Amino acid sequence: MKKEKCENSGPELKGLQENSLEVQEILGKPPHWIGQWGMPLIMTLTAAVVLAGALIRFPQVEERDLTVTYPYGPEPVCVPFSGRITALHRQNGQYVETGDTIAFMEDGMQGTWIASSCSGIIEAHRRLVCGATLSVGDTLCWIVPEDMGEPTYHGYIEAWERPLFSVGSSVDVVMGASTPEGMTRTKGVISFLAGIPEKDGTFYYEVELSDKSVKPTAYQHPRCLIQKGNPTLLEKLFHKAGGFKANLSAPPSS
Repeated sequence: MKKEKCENSGPELKGLQENSLEVQEILGKPPHWIGQWGMPLIMTLTAAVVLAGALIRFPQVEERDLTVTYPYGPEPVCVPFSGRITALHRQNGQYVETGDTIAFMEDGMQGTWIASSCSGIIEAHRRLVCGATLSVGDTLCWIVPEDMGEPTYHGYIEAWERPLFSVGSSVDVVMGASTPEGMTRTKGVISFLAGIPEKDGTFYYEVELSDKSVKPTAYQHPRCLIQKGNPTLLEKLFHKAGGFKANLSAPPSS
């Protein structure tokens, strides 16, 4: 009797194996919904990734240092020897005349008064503090005249970068330093570009800021950000981004 019961239960177990999802998962047979929805879902996700890679762009930016030249200053106040500031007679932001004493410096063997070389406002960095240690030739502070004139922003580029530049192209100019003022970002236009390279093979160029009110501090170092191109993710993955052309945008016509 026990043997018959075992034999009769065979078809029931077979049906249970074919129809129960739980048993199918336990026995390693994939559920039917994977075949019905799995492949379409994978294909949809793959197509979405490829589409995103073809549409999403990653701008390539070249960063170049700019030099700011003023017709009248600012004038640096440099120390004549290595030593320590032991006394301050002027503070940051104060107006001084030519010859006014700013600080006293000594190195243990000698001491000297450090005076202003011109009239203007003291613009100091971290060094104009009592107890600061400086090396010979270091800048203690800057004297900023009341009227320095219009600044000129200029720099040099290598010969291979020449196709990235053209007169009238718009660029971003960033002025930054490790100061409480932080970073300033503004728009600029390439106003001049030399047609003949210098003796060392570099090209001279100038940038005119769109916002004339933006002026860098004496210790900020402006940088010119030039958009080199705008490749997609797929172009970068397939190493096609190296040959794209410059993507500088021309300023709007007035």
